[in-house]
Amino acid sequence: MELLIVIAIVGILAALLVVGVSRGKEKARQIQCVSNVRQLGQAMQLFIGNSHVYPLMINSGYLEREIHRTFHFLECRLGK
Repeated sequence: MELLIVIAIVGILAALLVVGVSRGKEKARQIQCVSNVRQLGQAMQLFIGNSHVYPLMINSGYLEREIHRTFHFLECRLGK
């Protein structure tokens, strides 16, 4: 009987440990995500500070070229 009680207590503690570890993993994932976003912001600030332009201003015609190229590709494929 005492052995069953000890086994039950160990099982409960193990279950609590698993929950705690999964919460810790999720918190670590959140911290890593926040760190990545912060690093992206710092990189953007450094780029703007060095070049005095925003990244898309350097490639201002990029979006128009991509749209034109995509429509041209579709026209060729569709035969219109």
